[in-house]
Amino acid sequence: MNLDMVNVGKTPATLVKLEGVVPEGLDIEEGNGYLRRVGACVELKGKRLEYMSSHGVRIVLRARHKGTFEVKPKVLFVDEKGVLGSFEFQPTDLVVKELGISGWLKGPRSATYS
Repeated sequence: MNLDMVNVGKTPATLVKLEGVVPEGLDIEEGNGYLRRVGACVELKGKRLEYMSSHGVRIVLRARHKGTFEVKPKVLFVDEKGVLGSFEFQPTDLVVKELGISGWLKGPRSATYS
């Protein structure tokens, strides 16, 4: 999953964390070492965004079981005056289906999404 954030405000903003990106039943895949998960949130380490600058985050998720998972990303940020703000991305569903016969013959695997 790729999330691109752009500061369209008139002043710089500091990114605090992402919420809603790791629903129950999904885990952050190994190899996302630069991401720090705290509970159900992902820390953004105080990344500062100047006016009209952008920052992208790539999160690879691994399903623990089949099912439909709703991902509702929300970024929390602080403006130059210290006021906390937020932006909610459009929710999306991730569907993890059963493995087909070829998957069964090769053995069980977890689904990985990016």
